[in-house]
Amino acid sequence: MLTGRVGLSPIMIGRTAALDRLRAVVEMADLHASDLPTVALIAGEAGIGKTRLLREMLAILPRDVTVFSAVAEPRSLGRPFDVASQLAPGIEEDRNGDLSDAVVAVITKAAASGRVALVIEDLHWIDSDSVSVIDAIARQHLPNVVIFATYRPSDLSRGAPGGDLVLRLERRNEVDQFRLDRLDRVEVGLLMSAVIGRQASSASVEAVYRRSGGVPFVIEELMRFAGPEACSDDIVSAQLPWSLEEAVRQQVANLTPQERVIIEVLAVFGQPAGFEELAAVTGLGDVELVTHLRALVTQGVIEETRHDRLWFGHALLAESVIHQLLGRERRRLHEACFQTISRLAPDDFAALALHAEGAGRYDEIAALARAGSRAYLDRGSSFQALRLATVGLGEDGDDPSLLAVATEAAWRLNFLGEALGHARNWLRVASVTADQIDAMRYAARIHLEGNENAAADEVETALIAFSESLPNGADRARAEAAVAQLMMMRDSDQAATWAERAVARAEAAGDKHILVQARLELASVQSNRAARGIALTALRDVAEDARLIGDGILISRALNNTLGLLAPHGAESRAIRDELRSTAFAFGLDKFGQLNVLWWDALAAHANGDLNGFRRLLEEWASWTPAADQWLQYRSQAASLAAEEGRVVDGFALIGDDLVVTPGNCHNDEVTMPQLSLAAVAQDREAGRIAFENLIASGSLSDNWFALGVVLEAVASAIEVGIPVDEIRARLVNGYLGEHPSHDSLADASDGLLSLADGNFDRAVASLRVTLATADDTLPRSIEGSMHLALAQALLGAGDRSGALAETRFAVAALGKWPGWRRDRAEAMLGRLEGTAVRPIGDLTARETEVASLIAEGLTNAQLADRLFISPKTAAVHVSNILGKLGLSSRTEIAAWSIRRELPS
Repeated sequence: MLTGRVGLSPIMIGRTAALDRLRAVVEMADLHASDLPTVALIAGEAGIGKTRLLREMLAILPRDVTVFSAVAEPRSLGRPFDVASQLAPGIEEDRNGDLSDAVVAVITKAAASGRVALVIEDLHWIDSDSVSVIDAIARQHLPNVVIFATYRPSDLSRGAPGGDLVLRLERRNEVDQFRLDRLDRVEVGLLMSAVIGRQASSASVEAVYRRSGGVPFVIEELMRFAGPEACSDDIVSAQLPWSLEEAVRQQVANLTPQERVIIEVLAVFGQPAGFEELAAVTGLGDVELVTHLRALVTQGVIEETRHDRLWFGHALLAESVIHQLLGRERRRLHEACFQTISRLAPDDFAALALHAEGAGRYDEIAALARAGSRAYLDRGSSFQALRLATVGLGEDGDDPSLLAVATEAAWRLNFLGEALGHARNWLRVASVTADQIDAMRYAARIHLEGNENAAADEVETALIAFSESLPNGADRARAEAAVAQLMMMRDSDQAATWAERAVARAEAAGDKHILVQARLELASVQSNRAARGIALTALRDVAEDARLIGDGILISRALNNTLGLLAPHGAESRAIRDELRSTAFAFGLDKFGQLNVLWWDALAAHANGDLNGFRRLLEEWASWTPAADQWLQYRSQAASLAAEEGRVVDGFALIGDDLVVTPGNCHNDEVTMPQLSLAAVAQDREAGRIAFENLIASGSLSDNWFALGVVLEAVASAIEVGIPVDEIRARLVNGYLGEHPSHDSLADASDGLLSLADGNFDRAVASLRVTLATADDTLPRSIEGSMHLALAQALLGAGDRSGALAETRFAVAALGKWPGWRRDRAEAMLGRLEGTAVRPIGDLTARETEVASLIAEGLTNAQLADRLFISPKTAAVHVSNILGKLGLSSRTEIAAWSIRRELPS
């Protein structure tokens, strides 16, 4: 149920358009292009009428819509699953991690029976665990679910759970934005007239408008105090309060002393309070307290919310009551609240710190922050941990434990600048060896993640010198593991040596935690340099050990690095992505849970042959990632995407002039392959030769799941740009791949394409069949489609036309959601073999001929894109090319030309 007072007005004023739009969101939800839930975000300042709007909307929804609602409250941020538990009240709140799956199951089951409205109020207060649940629901394929959420923009800070959730929803789901503004003078008059049941005088409307600022809640509170007579001309100035605080002050003046004590205690308490807390702080007996609480509820001052908690009808009332208290009164009440919470909820550290500050107990704040921030961090509430640690640092800026928590929490939230500042201060004051090591490790890692390599090298050099000064033991193992981690991130040849030292020293010292970390660094190094099977076994083992010691960061890192070795469209990869997402959420690791999983999701779409899905996820990932971090990942993938779609100019622009090939770097294929692919698509021999030389010079390719696809694409592209077959065998297969752990299998796979180029069709058929039969799920569908087409060409060359037709059909099926030159070639060959090809007319290609016929049907660029599974931009390029080749000036002329030519449809 929605909370908040209904209001004095029997009708809602000034929100008709918003109400109609909200209703339309539900009615049109399953008509969106996306199959994800639709989201309606309702923003506005306190008292603007967000709850009233939702209540009115829910009242007019069709009966087949199932409604789930939850409300975040002040201090919800510090209570795990506080909001999510309201969505499935029959589920025990202490189920923790299981609660997430249970709530998602409840919503999914309801959606299977009909439409669902999921309402979340006051998103600015939501806890991080509930955010993970709402985000999980928003990622389900539930197009008949609509998520409504309200929030105050002024209270929705970056890094807060609610703020991050809004960003995720905006970047992924279909989102309708509603911004509620203040009422104008006419609307204020209408609201006043609705309250009193007759026309309000112009003077009273002017007075209320000026004094309320057009905020509906303030208008109703002013009128609640003044009564209907305040709307006559002669007593406006005498009776109408000048502000909300004045109205509340005069309303409080009419309460009994005991009732006034209750609301003052509740306001200072700062969050919905239970009967036991109110009894303890006010000192009233049970019977007396119940009597006065009932009176306050009857008067509409407070209300009983969920879980037997009491709170004001609106948070603005609490603020007004607090402002009316004298400083001494506030300190006294804060002291009473502090004592009560210490006894009844000693683990509510955020509330204790708040009341300690209010009571003037400044000496206790740092100690509370030390205990509380670490507790919050350990349970994954990174934002709450950072905020509380910052409060503690305000009292003791040189506290090493607070700086440690602040550094790690800010790093988990990806606030790299803030994390680096805390890390530097931590290193400056650290006196314990382990703290010094960890502070240096975080500082260097943050520099690396921010692409500040020179600064990272400086810290790493200091860490190496420090490690060598330490005696044998756990501290030295910790330092060596830290060095190994930094070197692994830079793909240094020395990373394995440092990791092996750390493993041996941690085993000797009997430090299991450092041992698991050191083994993780060694396994991560192997993922780039060792055989895939060895590295995969090592990472699986270390992930299990990390689970046993319960270290969320090590678990997340192990899972993330394992994903680089697994085909992303396989079942194991999907399971690991789900575990990484849930683990990262549980431990407040936004950088792994959001960014990295999104990246692997994008690669899964790519591997599955879903080009549009890949583009959408890639762009969503890029929107979350700092531009400086996007060179190897985003730009290379976007350039490859441009090559697939034939957008050669765009692709070369993405590569730019800052192509850098680092000898021995395992990521060189991410730099050189897009260049070679683009040259092949453009049939640019000069650019192809340059790209081929860059690839050969780069000298290293990881034995990851995608190695086979990279090699096959490199061989095919080299052939396309005219590199002689013998040179490809000698320099690429036996030179560049000569020391590769999987050289023999990669050479055998390459032989099919090379034999086809040599005209040795029988050998090509045999080799290509083996490659397709043994590749399992290690080939992306796009490469698989091209390999089937190559086999079809070899079979045709060998005289097996029926076999060629079958393989071509396999190719077309594999490329069904992968528009571009690969599918064009497959469809063209299928047309030739079946005798039904769309024949090019004049200078138009087969694809341009097809586009021209669809333009004649009246399709727009967006509709062309949907019909042909291409992007709107690619459709526009085709239209432009047709206009240029035919010497025409409009789509209408293309349509007329098409009709004259009787183009096939």
